[in-house]
Amino acid sequence: MAPRAGLHRRLPVTVFPDATLVWCHRDPVTVMASFCSLIEHGMAVSSRPVDLAGIGATWLELLSRAMTRGLAARAAIPPEQLVDAPYSWLGSDPATGAPKLHAAVGAPWTEADAARLPAAVARPKGTRRHTYDLSRYGLTRAEVESAFADYNALRAEVDRA
Repeated sequence: MAPRAGLHRRLPVTVFPDATLVWCHRDPVTVMASFCSLIEHGMAVSSRPVDLAGIGATWLELLSRAMTRGLAARAAIPPEQLVDAPYSWLGSDPATGAPKLHAAVGAPWTEADAARLPAAVARPKGTRRHTYDLSRYGLTRAEVESAFADYNALRAEVDRA
């Protein structure tokens, strides 16, 4: 079923006027490496050989363009309806960050939430940490930082706050 014309251009706060949007900020260099790895593994199921440099070039273009559109849409969102959350809140320090995020959106953080958190963030037994490398996809840190320069300026502000 095709979406109605123009539906994809509506801001969530237009459709849900009481919504609070959470924008989780993460380093684009890390995101690109992780995302390219995800695409590679998905393509490897049906495509041999996988064009790693092609994945990098394609997704750098698509994701940087999507970010440009996201930043433009962000400008139309009332500041009181937007919460900026550094990735570290949930990635590296969820015990501190999850309560902060709940507070930022006006949701209570309960003892029951705190008790469930360790199980929610635990790596399944027997699994190892997934690693990825940006250069595997023909990309450099400088290239990704340049493609996401406007976003990185915003992310630096969020990280300072």
